[in-house]
Amino acid sequence: MNGVQNRRIITQNLYAGEKVLKCFNSDFQNLQSNTRYNVLIENHKNDLKYSDLLPKLKGKSILAGLKMNGIRASYNNAPNKIDYLKKAVKFQKVANCQERAFLVHNELNNMGIQSQNIRLNFIPKDGQDINKNHAFTVIGMAENADPAKPKTWGENAVIVDAWANIVKRASDGLEYLKGLFKYNPEVETYELSAHRNI
Repeated sequence: MNGVQNRRIITQNLYAGEKVLKCFNSDFQNLQSNTRYNVLIENHKNDLKYSDLLPKLKGKSILAGLKMNGIRASYNNAPNKIDYLKKAVKFQKVANCQERAFLVHNELNNMGIQSQNIRLNFIPKDGQDINKNHAFTVIGMAENADPAKPKTWGENAVIVDAWANIVKRASDGLEYLKGLFKYNPEVETYELSAHRNI
């Protein structure tokens, strides 16, 4: 494939991702996320200028987490999971990365655009259990791509992440997410895998 074709394809994928993210943000306004609150708390826990805000974020995280647990318990048993999830998210005004990835994947599917949800796990080197994970959607993966190996995704792969509110080329998106989660290669590794859709 020549350079002009590649630029056209990546531009189309970025445009499709931006369109889906815009629709998502229009359809699901003011969503809360206990995991997003927890990332903010973790990233600012030693910053004195946030000391008054952290307890409020913790309270919001607990409330959003309770709502999220209720949604997850319900949609897993619903006959039409995606329709139930859409209604529950709109009503409760809460969704974590997994639910957002499900909704983004579904919308892309409705547009006739193939996508794959991906799970990103951060694994402590000291043998403790996985302490951070994240789900997002990738469009434009190469035909024989291995979800666990981003280098095989191809140069047209684009990350669409409604939780982090980004649409980026895959390599840039992964670097952004590692920064967001304060990835530290001295104390942890990370792995990627295909994540389910509903």
